[in-house]
Amino acid sequence: MCALRNGKKALDPCWEITAGLIGILNFQGIVNTDKAQVLSALLKYEATNTEIVDCILAAASTESRPVISFDSDMKKLKGVTESL
Repeated sequence: MCALRNGKKALDPCWEITAGLIGILNFQGIVNTDKAQVLSALLKYEATNTEIVDCILAAASTESRPVISFDSDMKKLKGVTESL
């Protein structure tokens, strides 16, 4: 999880990455058809510090398209997942 210092986000890698990419996605003129999924994945990454690829998969999962994984970290992500 991203570190907190004195109640504020510390400048650690997951917070910096998330803040930077969310800033880029929110620029006027940036078009991304799956912006909501990307933002969801970035917020999952910041909250759990799980690998970004797992966060992207969890954000893209649906009831009809669950993520099936051997990775136990997927349980932290609150996506539609099934563990093997």
